[in-house]
Amino acid sequence: MNNLITDLGIIVIIATVCAIFAKFLKQPLLLSYILAGVIIGPFGLRLVTSADTINVVSELGIAFLLFIVGLELDINKIKNMGAISIIAGIGQVVFTFFAGYVFTQWVGFAAAQSVYLSIALTLSSTVIVVKLYEDKSQLDTLHGRVALGILLVQDFLAIISMAMLSGSADFSIPVVMTALLKGLGFFIVSLLLGQFIVPLIFKFIASSQELLFISSVAWCFLFGIIAGWLELSVAIGAFLAGISLASLPYSFDIINKTRSLRDFFATIFFVALGMQLGFMHITEYASTIIWLSLFVLVGNPLIVMILMSLFGFKSSTSFLTSIAIAQVSEFSLVYILFAYKLGLVPHFFVSIIAVIAVITFTLSSYMITYGEVLYYKLQKFLKLFEWLSLRKVEFSYIPDVKKSYDIVIIGCNRVGNTVLHKANNLRKSVLVVDYHPEIITHLMHDKVPCIYGDANDMALLSKINFKSTKFVISTVPEPRTNILLAKKIRQLNRRIVLFFTSDQHDDAIELYKAGVDYVIMPHHLGGQYVASLLEAVLPNRKILAKVKKEQFEDIGFEMKI
Repeated sequence: MNNLITDLGIIVIIATVCAIFAKFLKQPLLLSYILAGVIIGPFGLRLVTSADTINVVSELGIAFLLFIVGLELDINKIKNMGAISIIAGIGQVVFTFFAGYVFTQWVGFAAAQSVYLSIALTLSSTVIVVKLYEDKSQLDTLHGRVALGILLVQDFLAIISMAMLSGSADFSIPVVMTALLKGLGFFIVSLLLGQFIVPLIFKFIASSQELLFISSVAWCFLFGIIAGWLELSVAIGAFLAGISLASLPYSFDIINKTRSLRDFFATIFFVALGMQLGFMHITEYASTIIWLSLFVLVGNPLIVMILMSLFGFKSSTSFLTSIAIAQVSEFSLVYILFAYKLGLVPHFFVSIIAVIAVITFTLSSYMITYGEVLYYKLQKFLKLFEWLSLRKVEFSYIPDVKKSYDIVIIGCNRVGNTVLHKANNLRKSVLVVDYHPEIITHLMHDKVPCIYGDANDMALLSKINFKSTKFVISTVPEPRTNILLAKKIRQLNRRIVLFFTSDQHDDAIELYKAGVDYVIMPHHLGGQYVASLLEAVLPNRKILAKVKKEQFEDIGFEMKI
């Protein structure tokens, strides 16, 4: 017991020191945890060498990591994320697997080994992508929603592939089918429990915050034990435990209460992974690692870029979505480690995937962070992909090409759609420019003047008659695009009033410098509205009912008073 406490103490202390350096260098913390494992492990300073310690902490780390992933993976999100995410997600996995299989065969791996390695290469990191998109306030953009949908599909497929590995090192068809049926049966039971039994149990439990936390952890362990009885992975049990709780109204509370526990054990898992890296294998397979890293960094985005271009998306959306897939996943590490423990792959595969993870995590983080800059540099080449579109018709509806519209809305998202309805009520002529094929199809159906185009396409803007236009409203969140857009429109008509959007104060200042008349800052406006509403409601609460009724009418719901 003392040895276990000492080992855990060393792991946490070294991981913390490495994490501080990673934070200073603006690198993902996950990389620092793997580095900490290398430092303290058998191939480093040998501060922790106990195989039992490594195995126990890594099992707990996997379980809590996947428990939180399951909690955040509400089935309703899959229903609402759109066909493109599902098709692109499945298509990317399938094409990457076959391309990866051919590629790994080319670099010299055996057929069976190529299968496991290819599966690991198909998956991308939900944790890293969500974190970077949150930092850039891009989770709600078109490319952010599509990328998140693809990642959610990948997570489901990762669990299915792990279920196929469970129970035996014999990879025969009967064994695989038995394990898969067990996994699917367990999954269905988890969903049924989540719909009918769990809400009744947790309705009573949720009255106590302390009881809610301990019950959630107990539920995770219960599913892990059941998974063990079924000869499935404990990690699969923890994931399904999370899914069964995901639809609860207090799932957000559970996530908040267990997140720290997840972070702690996930840290230990990635440290344990780093402890198992073998530098002899890394040196021996250096060229293979470089080739496979390039395959992930270039091949995976290329596949997504082609798939989205086929669906008719503009090059900017396709590119920004595709670079979000340019890394392997935490699931890749879990999967290959799981395959190694079953004796299906040699130990050096763990080292190969871990090093690929370090390389791709680091480089893809920069690719996502500076995605817009990369797009502008590669724009001429990337626009060639638009020729792949299967939607050959011109996505536009302009009854009068020479007409100058009162208002031009660039980006008909939630803000743009609200402005469109208000402009129609005021009987103002409106032209919409948007790069989402489904939005344009819907607008064309409603006979709303619209053009399918990208705000980055300055040639497209030159075709619009801005002579008598009074307002241009851009809901595009990218600051670089908005600045170029403002300068271009000012060249065409200096009297137009420009309303542009920004999520950051610094970007808003730059937009004002570029000549924008008013910068729409949704968070700022929301705060101002709430403050004014509070001021009005404090002396007279009846005002709240009126405001609420108006809001329900605006969003299309009938409110019964």
